[in-house]
Amino acid sequence: MKTQPNATRFAVCNADQLASLLATETKQIEWVLSHLKTLYYRKDRTKADGSKRTLWIPRPPLRPIQDKIKTEILAKVHLPTCVQGGVRKCSIITNAKHHVGKPVLSTMDIKNCFPSVTVQRVRNVFEELGFSGDALSIVTKLTTWEFQLPQGPSTSPAIANLALANLDRRQMGVAKRHGFTYTRYVDDISASGGKRLRKVRNLQERIVNDEGFSVKPLKDGQKKLMYREQDRQQVTGLVLNQKINLPREKRKEIIGSTKAALRGKGELSDSEQGKILWLGSVNAGAGAAVVKTVRQQRKLR
Repeated sequence: MKTQPNATRFAVCNADQLASLLATETKQIEWVLSHLKTLYYRKDRTKADGSKRTLWIPRPPLRPIQDKIKTEILAKVHLPTCVQGGVRKCSIITNAKHHVGKPVLSTMDIKNCFPSVTVQRVRNVFEELGFSGDALSIVTKLTTWEFQLPQGPSTSPAIANLALANLDRRQMGVAKRHGFTYTRYVDDISASGGKRLRKVRNLQERIVNDEGFSVKPLKDGQKKLMYREQDRQQVTGLVLNQKINLPREKRKEIIGSTKAALRGKGELSDSEQGKILWLGSVNAGAGAAVVKTVRQQRKLR
């Protein structure tokens, strides 16, 4: 992994220097390191495909130290525009905008992305940023758990992006040579362009494998390549054949659940309101229609 030429670099080699950088005390860091076993709790979450995702949620006082590592170190590293996940002002919407209306779309997921980022990979990330000696060992321990990069801490998305920097660099090189667009949203890789994309899909997969990761097998009905004229092109849950939108069934689900909630209890939960806002951020017209329905129903009561 190599940082960008204009990235902030650090010259930190011991615990005192690290504590100063993070605006905390050395003894506080030492206490956290000696109590790491008690400063995480496990939370299992069911994904859309039914599989489990294990989150390791940090407790205070580990969490604020990790937050400082994120803001004072990781957030100061420049990332290329192809990186759309875990980056300020980027989202699945900004990621999708790179691929709207392209003739051919290719997507692939990195299998077990965070767990595949080993302790050594994390150490390499911080070493490349200029950390050495005790400071390198400490910052690595503060951001890893169970011999890997855990999902849950605020530092993990940024570290994953840096651990995948060489993969991104190689993928962008292929994209430039063959005239297509490449982006990555955390573990979701997307590429779009002309029919030439068909010839490099296998090369893209080989790059992922060569960098020590693997591509998640396709689900039933999922295609390696999606053609605008005949397929529903979809990236990170958004449809983008002509414009960015939620899938039709998802829009119907939000509209239906909103009407059902209003008929039942007459009010919307925070979760239901959040879904309406999300619909409006992706499809302003559909979001406005739901808001109009909500206002009409409340007037009738």
